[in-house]
Amino acid sequence: MARIIFYSAQAINILFVIFVLFFERKESTRRFIWILLLLIFPVGGMVLYILFSGNFFTGTKRMHEVKQTAQQLTKDVRREQKATLTQSPSNIPNPVIKEFLPLITMNLMEGKSLLVSTDTAILYTRGEDFFNDLCQELESAKVSIFMEYFIFHKDNIGKRIMEILCRKAREGVDVKLIYDDLGSIATPRRFFRQLNKAGGEARPFFQIRIGLPLTLNYRNHRKLTVIDSDRAFIGGINIGDEYENKNKRFKPKWRDTVVRLTGSSVLTLQINFLSDWYSIDAWNKHTKGIEEAKKYFPGSFTDFFVRADVGGGNASRETGGGNASGEIGGDAENSDASGRTGGGNASGEIGGDAGNYDASGKTGGGNASGKIGGDAENPDGNKGLVSYSIQKQEVSAKEKKEHSLKFRKSFLESLAGGKAIPTQIVTAGPNEKHKANIEDTFIRMIMSARKNIFIQTPYFTPDEGFYTVLKLAAYTGIKVRIMIPSQWDKFFMKAASYEFAREMCAEGVEFFLYPGFIHSKMMTVDGKISSIGTTNIDVRSFRLLFEENAIFYDKNFTAECERIFEEDMELCRPVTKEDFDKRFILKRAWGSFCKLFSPLL
Repeated sequence: MARIIFYSAQAINILFVIFVLFFERKESTRRFIWILLLLIFPVGGMVLYILFSGNFFTGTKRMHEVKQTAQQLTKDVRREQKATLTQSPSNIPNPVIKEFLPLITMNLMEGKSLLVSTDTAILYTRGEDFFNDLCQELESAKVSIFMEYFIFHKDNIGKRIMEILCRKAREGVDVKLIYDDLGSIATPRRFFRQLNKAGGEARPFFQIRIGLPLTLNYRNHRKLTVIDSDRAFIGGINIGDEYENKNKRFKPKWRDTVVRLTGSSVLTLQINFLSDWYSIDAWNKHTKGIEEAKKYFPGSFTDFFVRADVGGGNASRETGGGNASGEIGGDAENSDASGRTGGGNASGEIGGDAGNYDASGKTGGGNASGKIGGDAENPDGNKGLVSYSIQKQEVSAKEKKEHSLKFRKSFLESLAGGKAIPTQIVTAGPNEKHKANIEDTFIRMIMSARKNIFIQTPYFTPDEGFYTVLKLAAYTGIKVRIMIPSQWDKFFMKAASYEFAREMCAEGVEFFLYPGFIHSKMMTVDGKISSIGTTNIDVRSFRLLFEENAIFYDKNFTAECERIFEEDMELCRPVTKEDFDKRFILKRAWGSFCKLFSPLL
C-alpha cells in the first residue's frame, strides 16, 4: 500500500513538473524555481505550488466579468480620449502630457485608465497627520463613505474610525467597508459586524474558508477612502496604530506616504471601489453586479467627467470659491482642509487652493438623493451637455457627432495647464485582462527617463523585466536612487532585498537606507511625473495582489514629491556594494537563498 502511494505521488509530481515546464506562462526564472522545488521536495513542492503559484483560483473568471462590466462605464470616455490624444497630438497644450503620451495611451488602452483631473493633491508623510484629517473628513461625510484596506486593526485608531463609521451609518450615510480577510485576520469578525448592525456594510475580500487554503493568494492590498464622491485618500497607510508610531510591539519608526485628492480622479477611485465591492458578490456567487453601481452615476456618465474637468465651460477650477462650477454637484463653500504635506510644509497645496474646501460633502445641491450630479435647478445634472451614455443607447448620429466635438474641445481645454493635475488611476490584479498593468506603467516611466529616477519602496525584489530596465537606465547615465528600510517587518524580505540591492549597486544604481521602516510607495521621473499608491517593488505586488496607484503628470506636484524624497535622503545612510559585501558570510548566504525564492515571496 505504501509503495502504491509513493509511486502515485511520484507520478503526480512528474505531471506537475511537465505542466510547469511546458504550460506555465510565467517567466523562466519562476518556472525554474518551481521545478526545483518539485524535484527536491515532491510532496511539499506540490502543496506550495497549489497554494502560491496563482494557477489554482476558480473565482477569477467571475471577478473578471465584474471588472469588464465596470470598465464599460467609462468606455465612451476612453474612446473619445484616445481619439483626441492620438489623432491630434500636436494640439495637446500640455507639454508633459505630450512628452509622456505613449505612457498615457498605454494606460488608457491596456489598463483602461482614464486621463482625469485632480483639482487638489495634498501629501501626507506622517500617520498622525493623515489619521487626524481622515477622521475629520469621515465626520463631515453627508452622503457616502467607501473604505478599502488590506489591514484594519482593532486598536486605538481602528476603534476610533469604526466608531465614526457606525455613527455615520446610523445617521443615514451610505457606509461601505472592504477589508482583506487575510490581511485583517488578527481582527475579530464581530468587530466588523458592528458596522452591519449600525446600518452600514462591512465585507471581507476573498474570504478565507475552512478547507480552501487556495485563498492565500490574490489578496486585496489596496488602501483608499472615498467620501461623498468628491474627495479621496490613497497611499500606503492601513488602519492601525503602527502607522502613526503608537504600536509598542513594532519599534522601528514608520514612514509612509498618502495623498488626498479632489476632482474627477475621485470618480475613478469610486468606480474601482465599486468594482471590488461587487466582485465580492461575484466570488460568493450572488446575482448582484456592477450594474447596480450605476445608481451612483445617474444621467450621462460621460458628462460627469466633462463637468468635472471643465466645469461646465468655466475655466476656473479653484476649490474654494463660493461657486466651484468645476466641482461635481456645485456648492463648495467654507470648510477646512488642513493642507498638511506631512513634512512640515504648512500649506501643502499642490495644484489648487484647499484652504476653503467644502468638507460638508455636498454632492448634489438640491438633489435629495445626494448622488453625484445635479443641483437645485437641474436635478439630473446634465445642464448644457448632450446626453450620450450607457443609460441612453438610442442616440442619433448627429447627437453623437456633436457630443464628440464638444467632448474633445472640453478635454483639450482641461489639459491646458492651470491648477488641475492630469492624473491616471491605474489598477492591477488577478481580475484584470493583463495582470501587470502597474508594473508595465513603472517600466514605461523608467524607459521615459532622461535625467533621474527616485523610488521609495519597503521591499525590493523585482522581477527580471523591472531589474533590466533599471540597470539599463543606470548604464545610460540616468541618476537612479532607491530608498529602502534599514529596519524591517519581514526578515526574509530584508535578506532578499539586500541581495538585489548589492547587485544593483554594482550596476550604478544608488541605494539609501532609511533609519526605520519606510513603507512609502512613491516614484518620480525627471521632475515631471510621479506615482503614489499601494504597489511594492516585488513580484507579489506586480502579479498576485490587487493594487492601485495614482500617476500624476505635473511638474509642480512632482517637485513636491522630490522635495520630500530629498528631505528623507538627509536622514538616510548611503550604501554601496562594498558595504553589502562586508556582511558576515552566513548573512550573505542567507540573502542568496532568499533571493532565489524571491519570486514566491
